[in-house]
Amino acid sequence: MKRVFSILSMLLITVTGVSAFDFEVDGICYNLKYGKAWVTSCGDFSLWHTENGNTLLYKGDMTIPSQVRYNGRKYKVEGIDDYAFACCFDLKSVSIPKGVKYIGNSAFWACMSLETVNMPKGLSEISDEAFRECYSLSQIVLPNSLEWIGALAFIDCFGLTDLMIPKKVSYIGDNAFEGCSFNSFANNSRLSDSDGWGMVECVRTDDGLCIKDGVLLGVCKRDLMSYTVPEGVKGIAHYAFYHCENMKSVRLPESLETLDSYVFTDCSGLVEVTLPKNLRSVVDYDFAGCTNLEKVIFPDGLSIIGYRAFIDCPKLKVTIPESVKIIHPEAFQAGDVPSYFPFTTYPIQAEH
Repeated sequence: MKRVFSILSMLLITVTGVSAFDFEVDGICYNLKYGKAWVTSCGDFSLWHTENGNTLLYKGDMTIPSQVRYNGRKYKVEGIDDYAFACCFDLKSVSIPKGVKYIGNSAFWACMSLETVNMPKGLSEISDEAFRECYSLSQIVLPNSLEWIGALAFIDCFGLTDLMIPKKVSYIGDNAFEGCSFNSFANNSRLSDSDGWGMVECVRTDDGLCIKDGVLLGVCKRDLMSYTVPEGVKGIAHYAFYHCENMKSVRLPESLETLDSYVFTDCSGLVEVTLPKNLRSVVDYDFAGCTNLEKVIFPDGLSIIGYRAFIDCPKLKVTIPESVKIIHPEAFQAGDVPSYFPFTTYPIQAEH
């Protein structure tokens, strides 16, 4: 399963131009541009993500004010800066005020818990990759004032089911909606080249997930308590059950052959999982942060356990089958948890 550019790669690079802010008011940071305030990040993007947390990130439900006071002067809020909310994994909703005209490049990139964004009248531009990989985004209404939608603006927003393109939109960039599958899609603009927008056709499940070419796409609803992946599904895409912390159980079909990375990351409610017989590998971070996971039944035939596949699973006890040939040295490491894990081991080749 493809991934145009991985989030992990993004977290390893230093992004220039987003490391400073001019002032902060009520927990929101701003830059001044041409006498107007732009919402921006509160720290050096390259230093946000460490093993000790991400205290510089916005989270929860946010309301951006229409104006702010700094040094005795009021400034109208006009835009959202590049990368302003990028990788704010725990951001759930954002209300953008009237007066904001621009949403910058990658402004909400990888806000994987973001469900709703209230866009204001007067917004004219959504820049490239602005909402890239906002897997949980389920509701968004584009205002009639919108004129520009950048390339990859909504790529892999699997949760979006309904969208209307306003009349004034004069530009939609390449693959703006790649990976999106809409139940209802209305194009009121004069643009007609929808083939280049990247939309896909898929079968929707009752829980809002999407099945395309045998692959389960999307992110589960946060209140999901249990889930049965339909028989016939051969693969599960990145982040499909990311942070579904209320999910206590999941049943995987015998048809399943592949798991992409981060599939069950931070599913802290999971206690036991049985992996199907045709699965050959558990890859990067698949069950990372499943803090209550006690038992995983591996199939005979499994050959690879990848990088940090079970990191931060302190209660886990497993028996590794003889078929396993490669276990990454950090597959089972976990913060301050002792390095000893009570599993039966066989001769393996450590993957570096």
